[in-house]
Amino acid sequence: MRRYIAEIPSSTESQRILLVGDHTPWPRTEAPTLKDRTYEHGAKVISGKPITLGHGYSTLAWIPE
Repeated sequence: MRRYIAEIPSSTESQRILLVGDHTPWPRTEAPTLKDRTYEHGAKVISGKPITLGHGYSTLAWIPE
């Protein structure tokens, strides 16, 4: 967020600031040695549930007009 605050012009006070987010799960169900795996929600249904073990990657972007 510090980078966005530094890059967004201060003249945007009367304009709407649009931040867009994306989250992508990366299923890693067969990797028991990865200690930082978390439960991730995905659109792909595995074993009847849309939840899998893996890593999540998120992106936040500032969309100027």
